[in-house]
Amino acid sequence: AAPRSHCCGGLQAPAFLLWNRTWAARGAGGFGGLARSCSCAASSASTSASAGWWPQRGPPEPVNQILRLRAATKVHEQANADSTEVAELEEGSLVEAAGAVDLEGAPPEGGWLLIRAPLEDKLDVMSDKPLEYQDGWIPITFGEGEKMVERTELQLGHKIAARVFVETHPVLDLLKK
Repeated sequence: AAPRSHCCGGLQAPAFLLWNRTWAARGAGGFGGLARSCSCAASSASTSASAGWWPQRGPPEPVNQILRLRAATKVHEQANADSTEVAELEEGSLVEAAGAVDLEGAPPEGGWLLIRAPLEDKLDVMSDKPLEYQDGWIPITFGEGEKMVERTELQLGHKIAARVFVETHPVLDLLKK
């Protein structure tokens, strides 16, 4: 097939060569989407901040947040104190709040926060079994108007590096012999 002319005055390559990643494709088709466009559209979509062929992007901001309880509380089935209590959480427990919550600037209306609390105390790290959670509501404040929860330093989607010193390991035991 012969190349076709394009509105920008350049030549357009055959259609199978025209699949470029663009910012517009991410907005319309989700992250990592592909959009069919000419080479001039792909070059205009790149920003000055990008150093390669495709624009650089950070990880998507997760919707839910991890919060730490500042006091022991009871998880309720509904957003009122008269509803059934479904769980009891200790001070320092971690919970997942539904949605992006701004506790300082604009706390949720009604004084209740929808959370997911883990049902299991002991986790099997090597298991394929998914964790079980209990959904429920907790009050935002306790005592003299103090906030019940605080946002943790590490959130969903954050990456960390850790070093573990293992005292025994089958491979290390073989090397010692």
